[in-house]
Formats: sequence, structure tokens, C-alpha cells
Amino acid sequence: QGSRCFDSHGEHSHKYVPTEGGVVCGLFLVGAVAFVMAIYYAVNWWQKKPRLFAWKMISATISIFLSVITFNAVQFMIVDNLTFMPEEFWQVLCFFLFYFLCQIVCRTFISDPLLLIALGTCCGHMFGFSAISAFEGIQHQLNKEDEFVIIGVCFGFVFVMGVVVTVGTLMRKKVEERLLKTMSQHDVHLWMEQCVEAEDDSIGLAVGLFMSQIVRYLILGKLPPLTGYPPGKSEREIQQLLMCVVGSACLLLVSTYTTKKVMHTV
Repeated sequence: QGSRCFDSHGEHSHKYVPTEGGVVCGLFLVGAVAFVMAIYYAVNWWQKKPRLFAWKMISATISIFLSVITFNAVQFMIVDNLTFMPEEFWQVLCFFLFYFLCQIVCRTFISDPLLLIALGTCCGHMFGFSAISAFEGIQHQLNKEDEFVIIGVCFGFVFVMGVVVTVGTLMRKKVEERLLKTMSQHDVHLWMEQCVEAEDDSIGLAVGLFMSQIVRYLILGKLPPLTGYPPGKSEREIQQLLMCVVGSACLLLVSTYTTKKVMHTV
């Protein structure tokens, strides 16, 4: 859309002046087309490694969005239909429910590597989102309490996650011994690897969010909500948050590079 111009005699001019909304829509359309074409070139690159990384990024993006939609649908269905208990109770229950769902899905599709990896990754993300949702319910209940108590509950919840994952690991060890008698070692190893990767993804999501809560508490002086972006930040606080983001990104790059170096040397 655009606005028409008039000359000095009041007649219509042929000059086109785009509006602000038209400029935004045009830039969005051009950027979307450029993004799609970039993906097309990336997945059809002449070298194998760039194609592999491109497909991995696309797979990870799709799995995260699919996990978010599925998790919200399941949780809303449970919370809206089962109203005889508080919402926070069902949020905590979903934490254990999605963990056992992840284990059941990985065990069910142990003989199909593609479904095992795809569904195992999605279930691992949903387990992480359920942990975040459960902590959100606990934080909402303790909203009027001392914020140090909430941070202590945060560490306690991380400990509970560690205990749950440890118990699951011990149970898988016993199942692994029985599976090796009837299945190939390759399938059993892939199943174990996918279970561990799903648990690592979920713990990474939850622990990363808890750490960000603590960092924001130290900067803002109050514990922010898990959802939304509370206004009223000063310029100094915004700069400190930006420095923490940049520092976390640099720490991630350094730790990833160092880990790969150590793994290759061992």
C-alpha cells in the first residue's frame, strides 16, 4: 500500500510514496524468500559436511517447534479437563509423565533407528519443557515467599531431575542386559545413546533456564517470571543482561571446542 501525491495544482502525481506498513511487509517478504533460498542452497551444497550441518539445524528447529506445540496441547488438555486438583499439581505430574513417556517411546521404537531418533528427540524436549512448567507452578505458589527460598527450590528441583535421570539410567542398565540376549549390539547401543541424548537435552533446557533466572535475579534484584518480559529495566540493567548473553555465547563456543579437542585426544 502507498499514498498518492498531489502536485502544486492539486492534481494527482504518478510518484509513489510507500507507507511504513508497506515497507515492513516488503522487507519481510524479501527476507523470507532469501531465507528459503539460503536453505535450498545449504541442503544442496556440493560438499558433504555443510549439507550435514544444514539438515541437522533444520531437524533441530523442527523438533523444538513440534515439541512445544505437542507439549502445550497435552498439558492444556490435562489441566483443562482435570479441574479437581490445582493446576500446579498437574504441572508437576506432567514432569514425571513425560519422562516415562520418553523412556517408553525409545524402548518401543528400538528397532527403527529413524523413528527412534526423531521421536526420542521430541520426547526429550517435551521432558525439558515439562520440567520448566513444573518449576513455574512451584514459583507461582511461592511467589509471596522469600526469593532466596525460590532459588533454593530451583536447586532442589535440579537435584530431583538428577535423581530421576539416575534411577532411569540404572533401570536401563538392567534392561540392556536382557536386550543383548535377543537383539543386536548395534540396536541396543543406539537405543542407549538416544536415551542419554534425550535426557541431556532436557536437562540442558531446564538447567539453562534456572541459571538464567539466577543471573537475572542478581542483576535485577528480584526474581523475574518464567514467561514474558517484565518492563521497567534501567539502561544499566539492560547492558548487564546483554553482557551476560555475549559472555554465555563465548563460554558455549569455548566449552564446545575444548570438549571436542579432549574427546579426540582421548
